[in-house]
Amino acid sequence: MIVIRDYQPQDSKALVKIFENAILAIDNRIYSTSQKQAWIGNHSDEFWQHRFEKTLPFMAVIGDRVVGFIEFGFDDGIGEIDCFYIEPKFQQQGVGQALFEKVLEVAKLNDIKEIRVFASHIAKPFFAKQGFKVIRENSVVRSNVTLENWLMVKQ
Repeated sequence: MIVIRDYQPQDSKALVKIFENAILAIDNRIYSTSQKQAWIGNHSDEFWQHRFEKTLPFMAVIGDRVVGFIEFGFDDGIGEIDCFYIEPKFQQQGVGQALFEKVLEVAKLNDIKEIRVFASHIAKPFFAKQGFKVIRENSVVRSNVTLENWLMVKQ
């Protein structure tokens, strides 16, 4: 059973590991090793702790194991999904859907009219299935490496 709960400070290291594992598991034909390393970056534990304390992600837990997370912030009727990662061996098992449904619940409670996300090649089909529309392609340069993603919006 998948349980969705709020972030707690002791979760930080588990989330970083999920983030790294999910990116490293992407097929090299989709994102090269250098692109994946640039995506992961080289951030300190303090960087992540501070980030998660600010974004307060929702966590997916199976048993006593954190298996995924999603960051969702909103302001003035517009919501934005940022980090959304699932531990590779728990992908395609409803974890992402459960996290996204939590976002929809929060959006409805807070009268959010639009949700935005910059989706990777991997995430784009998931968001399209949820009713998001592509607005534009986007490029991000990290450590002199270009990563492509798409701005997608759901009304």
